[in-house]
Amino acid sequence: MYYNFPRFMFDDVREMRHLRGRLNELFNELFAQEAQQADVAVQIPYDLVEEKDRYLLMFEIPGVKKEDVKLSVHDGQLVVSGERKEPNLGDKVFWVRKEIFRGKFKRSVELPEGADVGKISAEYRDGILLVNIPKKVEAQEKEIQINIE
Repeated sequence: MYYNFPRFMFDDVREMRHLRGRLNELFNELFAQEAQQADVAVQIPYDLVEEKDRYLLMFEIPGVKKEDVKLSVHDGQLVVSGERKEPNLGDKVFWVRKEIFRGKFKRSVELPEGADVGKISAEYRDGILLVNIPKKVEAQEKEIQINIE
């Protein structure tokens, strides 16, 4: 069965989809600006790996300079914070699309039991912050050999 729909109906549907897309972009942009103005910090993703003698945390923060990242320990929490700054492209730039978040970020992670807080070290490379958290010697698994007689 074949229906003969008037051509104007498809044009209206196409225009409605376009309008919906533009409205979505407008609201996303509005809420992103509102979050930045409200001084809200976005959480950044991380991975946690446990090895025999240490924990390794990997935070994903591409596009952020090392000097714009702060790492601290407070009340048993490892705190990573910083800011992804707006690129300086001049005043005559017209943004056609703007999806990359810029502004403050912060993430707190509870330090694992047995972490040697005084020996935590970090390295920032290729947009990934690697945080090495050694385990205290008494917290490391020890293998004890037992002689069999």
